[in-house]
Amino acid sequence: MADQNRRRGARSVTIRMLVCTVVQQFLFFFASEWFGGYRTCMGTIPNPPVKELSQTMNSANPVPYGFFGVHHDRYSAMSVPTMEREFALMRESGVETLRVTFLWNQIQLWYAPRFTGHIETVSDFIRTDAIVGTAARNGLRMVGTIWGAPPWATGGLRPGEVSRFGFTAFGGVPEHTEDIANFQRDLIERYGPDGTFWVQNPDIPPQPIRLWQPWQEPDRPAFMPQPFDVDYFVEIAHACHDAAKDADPGSIVLGTGIGPEAVRPELLDSIYRAGYRGAADAIGLHVFPADADGLLDAIRVNREVMAHHGDGDLPVVMSQLSFSSALGVSRLDPPNPNMYDEAGQAARVGEALIALAENRESLNIFGAFYHGWSGLEEEPPAPRSPDPWNFTGLRKVVADGTFRSKPALDAYRGVALGAQAARARAAADRPQS
Repeated sequence: MADQNRRRGARSVTIRMLVCTVVQQFLFFFASEWFGGYRTCMGTIPNPPVKELSQTMNSANPVPYGFFGVHHDRYSAMSVPTMEREFALMRESGVETLRVTFLWNQIQLWYAPRFTGHIETVSDFIRTDAIVGTAARNGLRMVGTIWGAPPWATGGLRPGEVSRFGFTAFGGVPEHTEDIANFQRDLIERYGPDGTFWVQNPDIPPQPIRLWQPWQEPDRPAFMPQPFDVDYFVEIAHACHDAAKDADPGSIVLGTGIGPEAVRPELLDSIYRAGYRGAADAIGLHVFPADADGLLDAIRVNREVMAHHGDGDLPVVMSQLSFSSALGVSRLDPPNPNMYDEAGQAARVGEALIALAENRESLNIFGAFYHGWSGLEEEPPAPRSPDPWNFTGLRKVVADGTFRSKPALDAYRGVALGAQAARARAAADRPQS
């Protein structure tokens, strides 16, 4: 009788989870189509209003494929047709790498109690399958970044039961590093070189994810309670690194993107002193500078820290780089140093990307991923908001839900397509064997 009750209880839990998941997906798509109303207005993109930028790119030493990319977290509210149109525009604009967020508390929100006393997670890959498939069809290389622990992983066994590890604006911090390590393995089993996604979708050109970036800006309270536990953060980094290498020995683990405090080398130094060395194949930086000179200065001071701790040979990756067009729109007082109008934003984007390409070898830069592709500039709370980050996009979503390109996309497109042209010229000039 006890065994029958346990089996009946297990079936009841499974049915409830399936029903909740179906309802959740229905509400998500309904909201994204009718309340988000994202309708694409692709239009035409004019040539850059300055000298043809492709001529500024060095054919003798062109940037490698995938160097220029974007981070985009607005696709989570897009319908699949809109996502397809936006990703196609990315490809046409020279984007070669897409930094994709795999939010742990959305993919593994549910758990099923095993009667052995352990926890078995239930993965919901519906949205991420759509994102990965659409990116692959457009030939976009992907970087998978993971963060935001679900409630059950923070020490509580039910959603809402929070342990001392607590919640941030976007999720929790795991109580046990093996839980996030298992999530890393689950993602590689789904989207890695031998991933089940590619097996189940033979019509999609395989674009396995080999680049992973665990966690996001630990120095910001949105992602980790502050002051953050440096020692435990380093444990998380090593656990994810080891899990990725175990599941896919050929994977590349990019170091967690250090946020606005990246301009201060003390932060990276404190992370290294806690034992960070060996947890990443490249050091991630998120720099939001006033101009290209400030960007290069931030890279240099962090490279000095890396060299001091024996990682001078590792590359750095600009996994987020932004300029805001919120000047005169945001109430932020005094204005953020990297706030401009749209024309000023475009100029800084072009200058920064060219500077990164020109200094790629001397500063050992792995890639530059602009944040972000689009921003909700005319939806609450953005209008006259103190938050300039809603205005960093290359495109914007206006009040009626329509996407419109900003001058910054012209600048990005000129540099990125110029890099592709330089690469093609270098290949054409290469002696044929």
